[in-house]
Amino acid sequence: MAQKIVRKVDDPVARRIHYENADRMLLASFVAGLAGNPCRQVRFPNPQRLDQALKKALSVQEAEKQEKFSESFYTSFNNSLRVRSPSPTRHADHRSYTAADARHEATQVSAIRLHTATSQRT
Repeated sequence: MAQKIVRKVDDPVARRIHYENADRMLLASFVAGLAGNPCRQVRFPNPQRLDQALKKALSVQEAEKQEKFSESFYTSFNNSLRVRSPSPTRHADHRSYTAADARHEATQVSAIRLHTATSQRT
């Protein structure tokens, strides 16, 4: 691309300067065309060559794709495993089942098991 833009000159020093200028213009055009996070990530380190800018932009873009994939994967995974809390159990008198009720029932169950175990021994 630079060969189409750069003027043909016989002087090697002038030719080198023209090519360097064309490379800088190409780099500036490339960076100006970037958008979002890749643009910021490429501009901060201020690359001196197009291959550096391209490598950085591609790595940022791939990292974003991976992050979105992981985020969507774990979101769908978590949604599929989400434990739905059951509606609160109600007593006959329509009051909610509480932690105190659970402790009371656990104590009663323990007492029944203890009584059953001791009566089987005798």
